[in-house]
Amino acid sequence: SNVRPFLIRRMRDPDWAFVYADRYNYIFVRNTAENKGLIERFRITPENMSQRLRYLVESDDLDNILAFADTAYLLGNTDLGIVTLIQIVEKWPTKHGVWMILGEWEYWGDNPKSPLLAAMYLERAIELGEESAEAYAYLGAVYAKAQRLEKAKEALQMALAINPEREDARELLQKIEAFESGRD
Repeated sequence: SNVRPFLIRRMRDPDWAFVYADRYNYIFVRNTAENKGLIERFRITPENMSQRLRYLVESDDLDNILAFADTAYLLGNTDLGIVTLIQIVEKWPTKHGVWMILGEWEYWGDNPKSPLLAAMYLERAIELGEESAEAYAYLGAVYAKAQRLEKAKEALQMALAINPEREDARELLQKIEAFESGRD
């Protein structure tokens, strides 16, 4: 959504202090002299978030734990976010949306093993019912990144069968087909 880039910018903006999060809200206060005491008591950073947002991560409510993982990701603490998502799927193994998020985050990661992990997570999401054009488009992109072009084309064709308007899938499929025809 369009809110995510705004939140990421705000979290990195020295003029604002991130002081509260729950499953619905993020609260920031202006970084001013008047707010100094409040900021010292409540500021949430990548380093202190496990402590400050303990009420989310220690909850028995899936949405609270997801909010913690997402906040970690937004703060740039991707590893903590991924570890939290893995803990979620250990407890709720059939939550296909969580597997989908794991696949997306691994896709965007820079770990050389990311495409393989992303493919595994996305395949699991699809197997559990996340049969969306978005899931197949990501899976196609992951397989393309891993140079598994046949699997990439299959996934992209599935994405387009579900949603013919999916431009990212169409463009990537065209690039793969152009690449393959150039190799013949």
